[in-house]
Amino acid sequence: MSDDAPRVRVAVMSLTAEAEFLEVRVRHLREEISAIDTRLDAISAALRGLPAPARPYAGPGTGSRTTHRR
Repeated sequence: MSDDAPRVRVAVMSLTAEAEFLEVRVRHLREEISAIDTRLDAISAALRGLPAPARPYAGPGTGSRTTHRR
């Protein structure tokens, strides 16, 4: 087993470095998602504050139909 010890150590060090890199990447992605979420909230609030668009007259023959339930 002593012949494999250096290779095992190198593998462990490599996996540890990769895990640390992935932890940093995940943290950055979470921060980016949070920033996008904040922007979406601001856009949604701005859209809710806009006045409703004027609706064109939907008189007879314009395709506007009322459904009646029985």
